Amino acid sequence: MNTRFNKLHHLTLIAWLLACGWLLPLQAEPVYEYEDDPVSSASIPAAINLAADARLAADQGIPIMIEYSTPWCEYCAALEKNVLEPMLDNDTFAGQVLIRKLEVADYNQLVDFEGRRVAANAFGHAAGIELYPTLAFYDSSGREVAPRIVGITVMDFVPQKIKQALRIADEAIRRQP
Repeated sequence: MNTRFNKLHHLTLIAWLLACGWLLPLQAEPVYEYEDDPVSSASIPAAINLAADARLAADQGIPIMIEYSTPWCEYCAALEKNVLEPMLDNDTFAGQVLIRKLEVADYNQLVDFEGRRVAANAFGHAAGIELYPTLAFYDSSGREVAPRIVGITVMDFVPQKIKQALRIADEAIRRQP
């Protein structure tokens, strides 16, 4: 009976210490899913002149995919390393999409689809970007032509989502006069 009381007393004490937060250092630290992936400077071409990119996309009849990101976004770096950079190296995608990266935390100027100079953060804000990474698909006039891919939950599904968005974008571009 006394042993049973001691066990109950110890369990109650541990529960109380946990509730007070005193044993939190003993709990495991959360592990970020892509923590081991190095954050690298991506080779994704920057969105510097979207008007020129739009002319190029119009000549080829392809959409523009913009990755909206921030420098501190580890999911953005993982997306670039695991999905977007391999797409750039894959000849299949070369004729299907023009890929650009826009860092919304950047205050540098870019040329928007209409040829106006605007700050990168203002462009991202005007586009309604609130979560990173976000992939948006545009036609040569700067109109979104496929559903956005917002955030990354499971990296393995992203290539398929991109392919689906590119099919939708391609159909929308082909229907245009």
